[in-house]
Amino acid sequence: MSEVRIGIDLGGTKIEGIALASDGRPLL
Repeated sequence: MSEVRIGIDLGGTKIEGIALASDGRPLL
């Protein structure tokens, strides 16, 4: 799959980053 833009909520702070479907880690 390709890169998927996701929004992660950390402590009430919404961080938008690119996470790799294979990795699943947010790359800021």
